Order: sequence, then structure tokens, then C-alpha cells
Amino acid sequence: MPTYAEKPPERATIPVGKHVLKLVAIKPFEQENTFEPPLTEEDGTPILKPDGTPMYQIRKQFIWAFESQRTDAAGRPFEYAVFTPRYYSAKSDKNKLTQLLRLLLPDLDDDERQALDLEQLIGRTYESQIIMAPNQRGTMRPQQTYFREIEPDSIPV
Repeated sequence: MPTYAEKPPERATIPVGKHVLKLVAIKPFEQENTFEPPLTEEDGTPILKPDGTPMYQIRKQFIWAFESQRTDAAGRPFEYAVFTPRYYSAKSDKNKLTQLLRLLLPDLDDDERQALDLEQLIGRTYESQIIMAPNQRGTMRPQQTYFREIEPDSIPV
């Protein structure tokens, strides 16, 4: 008997402005990298999946899941997600994991950030400013401008 996954309820996009965000999960994620050309044979022939669509290289990422202290009309916390690669590169100013960890952990040096067990960050709370900015395809998406860690006893209610 086939099983069908229940679709998650539609969630409202996190609004622009200041938020208090709690990091609730860091999830491994894999998807086709459609930002790069499809895979081809050595002679340039496209490699196709059984359904006839082009095959792409798989991009392995983390999804950093944050929940806002602000809630939507249904009373659910707004969610904010950051997609990063799974590797840290201190020599790259474009690596999104490097950028994110530099924002989350400004007092650590690159060697300390690279050696960090990322699970230690889950549960930490940050003040952040959310803006709308274009992604790689030009689609407007929520994006943070900064993170500032907030001590648990100083979180505004």
C-alpha cells in the first residue's frame, strides 16, 4: 500500500524587520545543483535520468533552521532558514557557511570556527535584522544583515 507524505501547512514568509531568532536545528540536505549546467558525457552528450530529464550534480548542504519570537496570524513562530555548504573555508569570503559562522561567532578565530561541533550552536538565540534581497536567480528572499547573540536572561518577551 503506498504511503503519502502529508504536506506541511503553508507558512507565511518571515516579515522584514528586527527579530529574535532561536537556532532550532541544523539539518543535512541534498538537492540537484541547478545553478550549474547539467552533467554530460565526455563527448558533451547530456546525461539523462530515466524520466528523460537532465541529470545534475548533487549539492550537499546544511539548512540552518531558526524560529522567530514573532508569530504569524495562526500563532506559529515565523521560520527563517539559511542554506550553506557543509564545508568551512577560511580562505573564502563567498563561502556561505564561513560567512554565517563569522556572523554567529565573531569572537572566535577561523581555526576555532572550523573545529567547532556545530550541534553546540543549537538552542542559541540571536537578534537579527531581516531584509528582502535577491537570491542567485534574482528572486526576492528573506536575508539576514547581522546576528548578535542574546543571553537567555536578556531575551525580550
